[in-house]
Amino acid sequence: MSALARRGREEPADLDALDQAKVVLRTDLPRFLIVVVSQNLVEQTGKFADTFALCGYDSVQLVNAYLMQQRVKQPVFLGVSISGSAKPPKYWGWLC
Repeated sequence: MSALARRGREEPADLDALDQAKVVLRTDLPRFLIVVVSQNLVEQTGKFADTFALCGYDSVQLVNAYLMQQRVKQPVFLGVSISGSAKPPKYWGWLC
């Protein structure tokens, strides 16, 4: 939401589209699995960054997906938009 608010301040002409995006996001929130930043996530992030030569935030996203996938035992998609898909993924990830 903060990114959408910032975009609205930077590009006032986009406010209508941003308002629509906020409605869609609020509607989809119950499908999100929230992962809290924990000591385990931080430690795994360092290991993944070293192993896969990732930048910090990329490593956080990868570890987040990895930990969620272990938890739900199903494929996890982070910030993926699948247009034209008949069936969206069961779980979406969002780092908080």
